[in-house]
Amino acid sequence: MDRHFYFLIISHLTTAQTAGLLDKYSTITVADDPPHNPCNAMHWRTRLDGQAALYEAFFNEAAVNPNGNRGRLVSAAGMTPNKINTATNDGAYGPEQHFTHKDTDAALMDVIILGGDSTNWEESRQATLSYLADNSVEWDNDDA
Repeated sequence: MDRHFYFLIISHLTTAQTAGLLDKYSTITVADDPPHNPCNAMHWRTRLDGQAALYEAFFNEAAVNPNGNRGRLVSAAGMTPNKINTATNDGAYGPEQHFTHKDTDAALMDVIILGGDSTNWEESRQATLSYLADNSVEWDNDDA
């Protein structure tokens, strides 16, 4: 289903791998309906340490399902898919996907669909604002 929503990527990879991973998310195809509406375009904000980013656009939800996320992780980290475990749970800000290394159980990436599955834009936005308020030290630059 196509809808306008926010999602969060938190990387536990190296700085170089994270840059590649976050770049892959910034190029997800937007479901531009109505056509050429600027508010539907991809928007993102990178956390101060560069290890996470928030994304907003009018997407097809399948773009951020566990299989799609695993594919981006495999590409960015240079891993094989069978070395990645995936677990899902309901978190405080929406459904979470956790990707770990099968052999070491090391965290690789977390994905949060802010506001939950099938929420409208305002519900997703409110979850995003709550997340940012609760994690302001990591996201806000007091020197700005």
